[in-house]
Amino acid sequence: MVLLQETKRSTIDEKFVISIWGREQMDFMAVDSAGAAGGLLCIWNPEVFQLVDCCSNRNFIILSVVDLPMMERKFTWCNSQEGEKWSRIDRFLLNPEWLQMFNFKLWGLPRMISDHCPILLMEDERDWGPTPFRFLNAWTLHPKFRPFVENTWLEANVVGWASFKCLQKLKILKLALKQWDKDVFGDVEHKLNQVEEEIHALDLSAEDRPLSEVEQARRREAKGIAWKLSKMVEWAWLQKSRIKWSTQGDRNTKFFHIMASSRRTRNSLCSIVVNGIVKEDPMEVRAAVQQHFINQFTESSRIRPRLSGPFLSIGGTEDVQLLEAEFSKAEIEAAVKSCEGNKAPGSDGFNHMMFKKCWKVIKADVLQFMKEFHQNTKLVEALIALLLL
Repeated sequence: MVLLQETKRSTIDEKFVISIWGREQMDFMAVDSAGAAGGLLCIWNPEVFQLVDCCSNRNFIILSVVDLPMMERKFTWCNSQEGEKWSRIDRFLLNPEWLQMFNFKLWGLPRMISDHCPILLMEDERDWGPTPFRFLNAWTLHPKFRPFVENTWLEANVVGWASFKCLQKLKILKLALKQWDKDVFGDVEHKLNQVEEEIHALDLSAEDRPLSEVEQARRREAKGIAWKLSKMVEWAWLQKSRIKWSTQGDRNTKFFHIMASSRRTRNSLCSIVVNGIVKEDPMEVRAAVQQHFINQFTESSRIRPRLSGPFLSIGGTEDVQLLEAEFSKAEIEAAVKSCEGNKAPGSDGFNHMMFKKCWKVIKADVLQFMKEFHQNTKLVEALIALLLL
């Protein structure tokens, strides 16, 4: 597909479009210019893109409805006069299904002598390496999830401080969940489609003849499985989209899928400037980001100021004892339960949902960790970095 603006042609015919396109298969839509100003032209391959509906006037051609965020620049137009005025006039509007199929990036290019800067839509095919682990809330809906976590956690034979044991057990659990996701949880959307097709086939049979008792029982069972799988799919895309489920209970997976794709595009770090040099290679970008955070969390001096009392503003002896008291089991459990499950996963990929759903399994280790921390005021170095990030 090609989209051109400022064609400055009062009429655009098929012969002119063929001279630009250079291929046999072609459809196009054009908006004529007003004299030497304006003019829009959109050309596409009908074997790839099917035009269902469109809308146009002198200023735009709309073939789709999703606006992509732009990389590198904020604006696409400048009046080039004294007292400059900037605006983002030029946009790509995409069919929502495209965001599910392609990893698009929209770039703003140098403006040069024109009032407008060119914009380039392209698929980002760079290899950014393996996807980081993220705990998927939908896993908790699977009947085998809890027993698997319990067995993995209890079988992890780790010796050392409680903080070290928690850190190592979380690492072991993360690797185990990655494999469990592939072997057991699997492609939920594919499983859901298979079950829905089976239900549909049984419904069609029921229209022609009475179903046997076995078929009726299977249809009831399949509907129950389909309901559970649909919930898993909804939870997965809801979590990825980071949208509050204002329509709770209504299956709107496509909306969450589109929002997750838009969020991924908006938050992606495609390039970075280091000492005035633009880095676009994935390995160079990752190295620069890593070095930035190493610098942020590295201190040149180990000498830290110490505080000594008495602090009269705190209160009496009872208040001081209350502040210095050991963390109680009730306090720790209340803190865990009060956290919203879908918020801010740590750098290890685990969010609060995992701690809430698996609290009975990990509780003993966490309570021991908090007790030792209160007594020793020390943490494993790797755990400190995890809490900071």
